[in-house]
Amino acid sequence: MSIAGKHFAIIGAGIVGSALALWLSGQGAVVSIYERRRAQAFLKRPTIQKRNINLALSHRGLKSLNLLGLKDKIMPLCCPMFGRRIYPSADKAPFFQPYGLPHQAIYSVSRFDLNQMLHSALDKAKSIEMHYNNTLNTEENDLLEKLEAEFDGIFWCDGIHSSGRTLLERLGHVNTTVDRANYGYREVPLRGPVIKSKEAQALHIWPRDKSMLIALPQADGYYAGTLFAPFEGAGGLDSTTTQGDFQHSIQSTYLGKDSSFSLTDTPLANLPASWLKSVAVGPWNYGKHLLLGDAAHAILPFYGQGMNAGLEDVYVLSEIAADNKSPDEIFSAFYSRRKIDADAIKTLAERNYWNMKNGTVNDEQLLYKRFEQFLLTHFPNEFEGQYQRISFGDEPYHKALSNGDIIFAQCQAFLKDFDRPEDWSVPEAMAACKSLLSSFHAD
Repeated sequence: MSIAGKHFAIIGAGIVGSALALWLSGQGAVVSIYERRRAQAFLKRPTIQKRNINLALSHRGLKSLNLLGLKDKIMPLCCPMFGRRIYPSADKAPFFQPYGLPHQAIYSVSRFDLNQMLHSALDKAKSIEMHYNNTLNTEENDLLEKLEAEFDGIFWCDGIHSSGRTLLERLGHVNTTVDRANYGYREVPLRGPVIKSKEAQALHIWPRDKSMLIALPQADGYYAGTLFAPFEGAGGLDSTTTQGDFQHSIQSTYLGKDSSFSLTDTPLANLPASWLKSVAVGPWNYGKHLLLGDAAHAILPFYGQGMNAGLEDVYVLSEIAADNKSPDEIFSAFYSRRKIDADAIKTLAERNYWNMKNGTVNDEQLLYKRFEQFLLTHFPNEFEGQYQRISFGDEPYHKALSNGDIIFAQCQAFLKDFDRPEDWSVPEAMAACKSLLSSFHAD
């Protein structure tokens, strides 16, 4: 499709909508963005930022920002996380679990900082019209036709509660399944170690069987903490109704008395508990309309890939649009290629909840992670586990899922014969490792 000179509408000026607008503008298109929030939401830092969940940039998101010429601008605002620092219990010492090789990291970034950078770029683009504080009336059944008459393509980037998706579903053009998890989350702003210290450069996890607290370092010197737990029962999100109960619960259940972390004095009233949801949609396209980002494939926040998947949508769209096709043909091709990947990362995110709150203190999983690190260290050019494929590579999500599962099963078979780490370096085990790696490449 020749994008230059065409006029596109984008509904939603969040991270994905803004990135898409910048890419379309760079191709010579005229873009009109409709955003329900006021401009100040993107320009004035909030006192309390309530939506920080796993806002971690990794390779896929950075690749897309690099496409827009913005990677070098966001990196100074990012905090590297080279692995997980796990706090198994109040009476056990924390330990570090690398994500990959020593230089490999994912990057914690403030949602506000990323949005502000994108909106600063939008303001400088001459062919982008911003319409803040603008809510389209999706109760109008002829809204789709009105938009189609005015624009060459309409992108709905308006998040998990997408009004465009709701309208398309009401008119029978898409089917949506919203899955609500049986647990929710609450933001827990924290103070902690100095951000530039080695201790800080990690995703901090306090796993507690039925719940967990996590914390990501932020450039402002604080930590974006999030508590994931059921709503009911002891330690549930509904069990703490006063500031004192909340502080006591976090301190006693997670941090412990000698922790280097502490709660800020943020009032509990500013930290509402919310349900976690994911969305499965099909198809994402109808005529000139396309759902993108969370509007199409919102997932649980346990693989750090929700934002990265949304940004990668823009990159994949740029590849597909290189062919000279009409918008509806491009949108259909995009859905056909991308849907299988969205389903795969949804599966991985759901799995990883158990891995984070239980697997991080499970002996079998800890042994596997240790063996994975052994392979990465001794065979850095020959081994790549599932996490590395997802966070540090380009392999489509569905292939990373299937290949990673095969690798995991074969490694588990190896560990039945060599279950002591001190034996992995003996000649017999090293020969078995090389055979194992050969089987990966053969597969």
